[in-house]
Amino acid sequence: MGDFNVINGILRTAHSLFKKYRYEFRSDSLWSEIKFVLEKISQPLTNLLTATIALAETHANDRNALTVIYSSLGLICKIFFSLNYQDLPEFFEDNMATWMTHFHTLLTTNIQCLESSSSDDAGVMEQLKSQVCDNIGLYAQKYDDEFTPYLPMFVTDVWSLLIEGSDADTRRRAACDLVNTLSQNFEKRIMEIFEQYLQVMLNKYAENPKQNWRSKDAALYLVTSLVSRGATQKKGVTQTSQLVSIPQFCQQHILPELQQSDVNNLPVIKADAIKYVMTSSSTVSLDFILI
Repeated sequence: MGDFNVINGILRTAHSLFKKYRYEFRSDSLWSEIKFVLEKISQPLTNLLTATIALAETHANDRNALTVIYSSLGLICKIFFSLNYQDLPEFFEDNMATWMTHFHTLLTTNIQCLESSSSDDAGVMEQLKSQVCDNIGLYAQKYDDEFTPYLPMFVTDVWSLLIEGSDADTRRRAACDLVNTLSQNFEKRIMEIFEQYLQVMLNKYAENPKQNWRSKDAALYLVTSLVSRGATQKKGVTQTSQLVSIPQFCQQHILPELQQSDVNNLPVIKADAIKYVMTSSSTVSLDFILI
């Protein structure tokens, strides 16, 4: 893996050089520089992405090698974000299928030895999947026409990230951010799909709350994120999504959790319920919330 450590170092340098494209004002000189970089790096970067994913399969049982490989994949994804931020380059538009297919692979790959056991400290896989979500969100927000064919695939991927449990907070936050971005551009389709997922999760929880509490945890995480899309610090939620009726959802799925006599029963769900109430308090009357 000696050569790949060198490649990893080169990628870090490239990322530090190109990330300025994310925040600099667009100008002729900036775009000339980006165009020059794209001509030199687009094809090699794409080839490297494909080769690195293949290399991960070759070294599937070598934790040290996988750490370097997936760290490099994370850097490749960061560079992709920077190169695509100002505008959609012709090369990446022509090769969108390749990149989106690989993004799908990365979102659905689980390498347990590279995942963090802490919800506070993101591991290599959490960081990688978070960046992939950012990349997909960038395309969904800025290049929605070109991205539309890939929407169903990534909706399924994002839902998988959301139900992986509360020990994967970094990925779930990134997934919810992506859902928010997708819903801004494809709200009707997104809400139709996630309404079905949401009902499945809530029904699963109702069958056996103690065993299936993660299902409701994921459902509440998603709903709270979506209903707060229009939130501001002073006014709270100022616009809501089409996913749920906030008062009705509160009545059916939030208040019963808070009204349980055993305060120690399912503490994660109670915390989720309290967060939902705090987030949606501006659209639900205080009398309705008080229990």
